[in-house]
Amino acid sequence: MASNVSNILGRMGLYGAKTVFDSYTPQDLSKTPTEVVIESMLLGQESYDLVKKQTALLNLSRLNTVLTEDAITYDETRGPKFANMMSRLLSLDFIKKGQNVTMFGRSGAGKSTVAKIIGRKACMAGYTTLYYSTSDMLAMLSTVTGSQMYTSRLKNLCGKMLLILDDFCLTGYNLEEQKILFDVFNRRYSNRSTIIISQKTPDEWHDTMEGSSLAESIVDRASNNNFVLTLNGDSRRTSLDDGKPKKQDKKDDQKDAKDAGEPQAAPAAEPDTEGATPLMRELIMQRATASAAEAAARDAQSK
Repeated sequence: MASNVSNILGRMGLYGAKTVFDSYTPQDLSKTPTEVVIESMLLGQESYDLVKKQTALLNLSRLNTVLTEDAITYDETRGPKFANMMSRLLSLDFIKKGQNVTMFGRSGAGKSTVAKIIGRKACMAGYTTLYYSTSDMLAMLSTVTGSQMYTSRLKNLCGKMLLILDDFCLTGYNLEEQKILFDVFNRRYSNRSTIIISQKTPDEWHDTMEGSSLAESIVDRASNNNFVLTLNGDSRRTSLDDGKPKKQDKKDDQKDAKDAGEPQAAPAAEPDTEGATPLMRELIMQRATASAAEAAARDAQSK
C-alpha cells in the first residue's frame, strides 16, 4: 500500500510530498493520524516547489553570486545614509512599486556586489530578475535590431520584475545603441524596476551620449522615479601581493560577453532549504537543480 502511494506521488511529480511520505516507516504510518501525514506531505511539497522556483530564478538571472545581505559591509566610510537606504532597498518594496535605483561610486566601491545581493534576494522572494552589463545587453539586442527576434528579446528583457544594468555610460553610445536604451527604459518606466550602476552622474550621462535628444529622454527615464544609493570611498579591491585579505563585497568582474544573449547559469547558487529535514533537503536540491536546468534550456530555445 505504502509503495503504491509513493509510486503514484512520483509519477505525478510530487517529489516533495513523496520525500516526506517515504520518510515514514510502516510503524509511523500506523500510529500517525492521517490528517497529520497529509499536512506534512503538503508542507513538504510546498517547500519543494518554493525551492525549485528560487533555483530556476537564480539560474536564469545571470547574477552568478552566492553572497547574501550578511556580506554587505557597513562602516564609517559608507556612513549611516548608506545603511538606511540599504534597509529600504532590502525590503524589496521598490520592486513592488516599480521604482528604480541608481547606484553611484568609484570603480571597486562595491556597487555591483551590492546590486547583485539585492538581485539574489529578489529571486529568493520570487521576483524575476536579470543582470547585464550595459555593453552586453546592447550587444545582445543590437545583433537583432529590426527583426522579430529584437521584439521578442526586448519583451523578455522588459518583462522582468527587476533588471540590473551594470557599468552604465562607462563609454559613449552610438545612435543605434541610444535607440535600444530608449526602448528598454521607456518600456520599463513606472512598470518594472531597474537598478542602474554607474561611476558617473546623470549630468555626465547626458554628456557621454553627446547631448542628443535621445540622450535627454534616456536620462529623464533613468534618473526619475528612483532611489539614489551612493557608495563612498576608494576601491575596496586589493592586489594579490599586498598581504591584505580581500573584502567580501568586492565587485565580480567576470563578464561573459560570448553568451550575452543567453541566460547564464549560476552554478554556485544554492536555494534556501532552511527548515527542511536532511533527507528532504538532499532530494529538493537534486530535483530543483535538474528542473532549473530544464527551464533554462527551454528558455534558451525560445530565444
